[in-house]
Amino acid sequence: MSPPDPPPSASQCLDALIRLYQADEHHRAASEAQRFIALHPREPMLVVLRGAALAALGEAAAAEAAFDRALAIAPDCIDAHYNRALLLHGQGAAAAAEAGYERVVALAPGHAGAWNNLAVLRLDSGRPAAGLVACDALLQIAPGYRDGHVNRGNALTELGRHAEAVEAYDRALAIDPRCSEAHANRGNALQELGQLEAALAAFDAALACNAANDTALLRKLHIETRLCIWDGLRRFASRLPMLGVTGEPVHPLGMLAIEDAPERHRLRAERFVAARWSALAVDAVPPPLPGPPGSRRLRIGYLSADFKVHPVAQLIAGVLAAHDRSRFEVHAFALTAASGDGMRARIAASTEHFTDISGLSDAEAAAQIRVAGLDLAIDLTGHTRQSRTGILARRIAPVQVAFLGYAGTMGAPFIDYLVADAQVIPAEARAHYRERLLMLPGSVLPHDDTLPIATRPMSRRAFGLPEHGFVFAAFNAAYKITPAEWDVWMGLLAALPGSVLWLADPGATARANLAREAAARGVAPERLVWAGRIAHDEHLARHRLADLFLDTFAYNAHTTAVDALWAGLPILTLAGRSFAARIAGSLLHALGLPELVTTTREDYAALAQALAGDLERLAGLRARLAEACRTGPQFDTRRYTRSLEQGLAAAIARSAGGLAPEDIVIPPDA
Repeated sequence: MSPPDPPPSASQCLDALIRLYQADEHHRAASEAQRFIALHPREPMLVVLRGAALAALGEAAAAEAAFDRALAIAPDCIDAHYNRALLLHGQGAAAAAEAGYERVVALAPGHAGAWNNLAVLRLDSGRPAAGLVACDALLQIAPGYRDGHVNRGNALTELGRHAEAVEAYDRALAIDPRCSEAHANRGNALQELGQLEAALAAFDAALACNAANDTALLRKLHIETRLCIWDGLRRFASRLPMLGVTGEPVHPLGMLAIEDAPERHRLRAERFVAARWSALAVDAVPPPLPGPPGSRRLRIGYLSADFKVHPVAQLIAGVLAAHDRSRFEVHAFALTAASGDGMRARIAASTEHFTDISGLSDAEAAAQIRVAGLDLAIDLTGHTRQSRTGILARRIAPVQVAFLGYAGTMGAPFIDYLVADAQVIPAEARAHYRERLLMLPGSVLPHDDTLPIATRPMSRRAFGLPEHGFVFAAFNAAYKITPAEWDVWMGLLAALPGSVLWLADPGATARANLAREAAARGVAPERLVWAGRIAHDEHLARHRLADLFLDTFAYNAHTTAVDALWAGLPILTLAGRSFAARIAGSLLHALGLPELVTTTREDYAALAQALAGDLERLAGLRARLAEACRTGPQFDTRRYTRSLEQGLAAAIARSAGGLAPEDIVIPPDA
């Protein structure tokens, strides 16, 4: 009788498990590992491989227990530390994962994967400088590591070093010319450098490498709309509605000006937030109130990346100065460094506490803000440029509010309220907004009623306008203009000899493209007049040279509408379905001019033509607008602020009383 086969050695067991794992036979690998561990209980790599198989099966708790067991056997087991960090990283436990990767590189300084993952984790947590350190360490030991160069470019982009970022992406592409991510991120950096045509070429290259790269497609379309190139909107028309709704999440801002569909805007925002901050939001515990609200001033804090010469700052500056200091202690937290302009200084002077947190990570910034003991935090940036949503995901106040910066739902479980009004979010659209609503009695947009308008005489001739022809003004940003508006506008010019369209100058490329689109519709390009940048008080004054402001559709004029109305220029708008598509209509209702709000393109075109042919009617509208600006509530900053304060106080009172957020409606003359 032959003797029984000897049990497999530890190395044979390891080889068998590795083969099973690499073949994706994770159930068998986990089962066999259990048997092999019984044979070799002091071999840590057998336990590590069991943990890896369990992690692949989604059994996170059992996998973590396996890695912990391996570390109990061998505290310096690099693979156990690394795999445990990978597991925690995937679960969103950023601090624990970072500690794990740091332990790996302390034990094995040449571990490229750990350095790369450290870089990613630090970038994702809002610490680009620390991420850059990890990238540099990685590339010292592995200069051919493609993703190290990509992440280095990402870190440099976040730090505002865009030219260096382009060089980093170029090095990644020298290693792998088919890296779609490197092409797309290179496009972002070029865009920040103002090289829009080069950025567009980079996004095209990204799509050539990976046609399913939805983020690259959306960024390409944004560049094209800034340049008034509309071929992409037509070419990808069937694909656009599903961008970010299925497949990879995309930044929700990019679709606001492309389609008017609030139900899809909500889905995009929710998927975008879930992909980035859901783990943080689950663990975040609201800080306690800093004492009973009835016995002290309420502490509110505004967060913004735009405390500078910017439309958001222009709108909010008057509100900050008008807050009732007997009831409210006002904090402001700047998400970006000082730009050296007077607006930042004005905002700082209008708040009791102004803090620059631009150099802090999201976690550090959240910790610092918590020290202020806020009752309520107001995010003025939303899903717009240089946002720091990761700060709010960590819960910096018992009540968190979205306001002003982003025209739609944040889609975030950690945002309790969205400031709105009954026009921008009518009852039939309520389901498309995740937050509870803080509904103001007039329009949601504030205004600084101290904003000066230049008084020096101005002539049409000085701005290239005809002395007697009808002047349509359309000062919205070029990316808001689509073929839908252009068809209507060119139809108006064709129907009204001698009329012109006065546009904000979008730059040479966009000017040429719009001129070509005008000619294609039978309108001489000379009938387009370009308004260059001038001092803001003079810009307001020159509105008075125009006869009627023509609004864009999917993304209305916002601050631009406030400017036009404050200067006395009537606006014709088309109210759509989304928040962004209803702002101008909200302002017109609040100012008592609802007849300037249309709901179809046909009515919009017909009313524009009718007003152009009835100057007496138009003069009556101007007179009513002037009176509403002078005596009405909408452009009375103090009255607006009192209404906003009543809503904020009500939200704080609900929180203090242990009540969940609920819609709050502020009555007129609150």
